[in-house]
Amino acid sequence: MRLRVATRCGRFDGEHRELLAGDLGWGPEGADDCAACPQASRPVRPFSLTSSNEEPLPKPHHHHDLKHLTAGTLLDTQSTPPEPIVSPWLMDGQAALIWAAGGVGKSWLSMSLAIAVAGGGRVHEWEAPKARKVLFLDGEMDQRDLAERVRTLIDTKAVDGVDEGALRENLIFCARQGQKPDANFYDIASPNSQGRIQRTAEAYGADMLVVDNLSTVADSLSDENDAAAMTPIMQFLLRMKQANIATLLVHHARKDGNDARGSTKLDTTFNVKIGLKRSSIASPERASFRIEFGKFRGKSDRSLEPVVWTLGDDGWSVEQDEDSLQDRVVAAIESLRFVSQSEIAEALNVNKSTVSRTMRKLDASGRYTKDGAITKFGQAKELRANPELAIEDSEVAAESGDEDDF
Repeated sequence: MRLRVATRCGRFDGEHRELLAGDLGWGPEGADDCAACPQASRPVRPFSLTSSNEEPLPKPHHHHDLKHLTAGTLLDTQSTPPEPIVSPWLMDGQAALIWAAGGVGKSWLSMSLAIAVAGGGRVHEWEAPKARKVLFLDGEMDQRDLAERVRTLIDTKAVDGVDEGALRENLIFCARQGQKPDANFYDIASPNSQGRIQRTAEAYGADMLVVDNLSTVADSLSDENDAAAMTPIMQFLLRMKQANIATLLVHHARKDGNDARGSTKLDTTFNVKIGLKRSSIASPERASFRIEFGKFRGKSDRSLEPVVWTLGDDGWSVEQDEDSLQDRVVAAIESLRFVSQSEIAEALNVNKSTVSRTMRKLDASGRYTKDGAITKFGQAKELRANPELAIEDSEVAAESGDEDDF
């Protein structure tokens, strides 16, 4: 016997709906049946108890304001493949986060990317295949500083291959310091302001939005450490995705410098998350950082590996991250898949001289000795010759490796 509850709709006193007892208190079917009623979402009032052995279960409840697709509909839907905004890691309508501590260089990098997209240029190995409109919301710098940075990045060839004519038309700045003191600046945490931003971007025909940075363009954000408070930001990013506008959000690092500041709830919205960490070769006059892709929903690429970027008089210079390279070389040796430095170099897509130099540094520091590497190479040769052996069964003397390889 199923216990059922007869309830009274908030609008039609006297008209009754039957709901399962588990729905008592909110009655989703009653609210759904009275969708036209302004009070439809208020609690349904209990009226009387009845029982029935014969009546069928109610139909599944559907939220009519949400879209549902069958697998067949989803598979049969024809969609246009997204085009790259910044190849290989940012596509049409995607959202990316760049985070770093103050003074590391996140604004320099975000502006470099905006210039590349607006002018159809290239930043290191990251290329904008064609020039596109970019709306850049800046909450910190004044217009003079913005102009100086754009000119520096162009003159030093930090952004290469730029069509300056296209850049002048395509890159649109809105700087907070360029407004009147009482102006109502954009706020990505406010639903009303989100609509303003979208309308402005669409009016300019922008394919990319840059927000630099979260702290200065989200005045109504109550507490960035509160997961619930981040919901409006997530809704804004979703709104931009649905409008097919790629969004690059710039944010500060936590005090420990190991991740973006605030609730990790925001991470779920981003297709790409890039961290910039202070480099050991940094100097006060230059932007210098080690770049790490903490999240990337796409095919891996050599240009996404951890490297050190430094901005100097000749633009961006990019060097191997020695700490990361050492980790990768050690992991390659320990895998017993490679019998020489040449094979490791090929697998890591670096020169053999780079692997040799790294091995010498590892030996000098005592982290991984030359003799230890020779032993592992010998074991790798034995396993290659006898693949039926388990790794623990391979006991090869150090001299079995090729000492001439060092």
